[in-house]
Amino acid sequence: MMSVILRYQCRRAAKAVVSVVAVAVVIVVLFISNPSSSPVDLLGVLPPPAFNGLHSQRRHVLGERGRYKDYAGADNDALLDAIFVSAQPPTPGASAAQSSCRPARHIMFLKTHKCASSSVQNLFLRYGLLHNLTFALPAAGNYLGNPILFKAGMVARNLLPPEGVVDIFAVHTRLNPSEHRKVLHPDTIFLTVVRDPSLLFESLYNYFHLGKFYEDAPLEEFLTLPLEMQMELRKRSGRFGHNMMLFDMGMEMHSNITAIEIRRAIDQADEMFDLVLIAEKMDESLILLKELLCWDYRDMIFFSKNARRDNVKPDLSVSAIERMRELNSGDVLLYDHFLARHEQTVLRYGTEKMANEVASLRALREEFFEYCGTHVVDGFDADDVFREYSNQVNGYVLDNRADLDCLLLSLPELSLIKKIRKNQQNTAIDFERMSLLYKENFELDGQSNALDNTFITHPGGELMLQGINNTFYDST
Repeated sequence: MMSVILRYQCRRAAKAVVSVVAVAVVIVVLFISNPSSSPVDLLGVLPPPAFNGLHSQRRHVLGERGRYKDYAGADNDALLDAIFVSAQPPTPGASAAQSSCRPARHIMFLKTHKCASSSVQNLFLRYGLLHNLTFALPAAGNYLGNPILFKAGMVARNLLPPEGVVDIFAVHTRLNPSEHRKVLHPDTIFLTVVRDPSLLFESLYNYFHLGKFYEDAPLEEFLTLPLEMQMELRKRSGRFGHNMMLFDMGMEMHSNITAIEIRRAIDQADEMFDLVLIAEKMDESLILLKELLCWDYRDMIFFSKNARRDNVKPDLSVSAIERMRELNSGDVLLYDHFLARHEQTVLRYGTEKMANEVASLRALREEFFEYCGTHVVDGFDADDVFREYSNQVNGYVLDNRADLDCLLLSLPELSLIKKIRKNQQNTAIDFERMSLLYKENFELDGQSNALDNTFITHPGGELMLQGINNTFYDST
């Protein structure tokens, strides 16, 4: 094992040396061609790392940046804004316009770790952005609670709408129903997704490098430890460990937890969630979700997010899989319960009808993939704002960034959340300005009606107007 670690460290050191040498050569060349400039000044004209000479072979794919040349050297926030400004809004889906039901707008999605939840989350982030809906967001990052249970006060106050509740909650959190409901509408639909616990734990262990936390033990070696010892080892960062799904659902896990306690927690989850998606039955789950939310096929499309590439997944023995199921026995009970519930629901829906619906969804996904000119690359090889959080996962680059649907389908979670946060911050600033203007002109005849019209034409303006009126009249 030591030789493997040494080879890995040598490779990393070699890559670092190559990068430093490449940058130094570029600076020297620029300095020779611009002798009046200092090397520090010349650093400002260097392209970002994803666009250095080491990636020149990919520029025919990543070359969309040429359309944003005015932003070369700018930070990713400016580039992200430029991409969004230039993108064209999508055309509405035909079936959504013809539907007799009313599309759901209020959603609580419990984003469980390593359950394909980033892919499902993209549906909600994209839908909310396209329909000017509001989100529960932290002041920074993508967590609201976890490892501690969620508290309503965790939502950044400057990102809350005037009435104090949001349309969509879709970031990582640890379920605390009474507190979550404080920031949600009464008719909010509760959703989550579960995954085969052995596959989840392998993904969790290797994605978050838990082996480094447990004396550099590879997964197979960790699983040879006595079960009692595995159960008693503390979670990394207080959150990553066994029975991850139950933990995300708010259950306090301890080594002597009983099956009765777990069954009670599963029954509570069954009663709370309107739909539990199954990662291994994702397309069927998306059809059921489409029916529940009264959304269109195109709203159910995603390009897989934060999913590890096949070449980084280890081959595990049957005994290792069985030991992971034993370690995550609580999650096994949870998963088996909702898998059985899913299969019953599909039978009621009709297996032939479901097969046809799934075929339609997959065909449309492939159509979008081709239309967007989507190229799958290693997560770190995607350019600028498309760069993924981990090099274990796939990223996407586009030939067609002019279509907003393509853009939203391809952006990673953190970039998309950053954009949403900025939108809501701007809306909050607009609310404060309009609120002052409204109050200053309230006693002038006709001014309030004119301002009412201004609010209604502003994104989210009706909610702003309602909030301002409530605030104003409560104080008079």
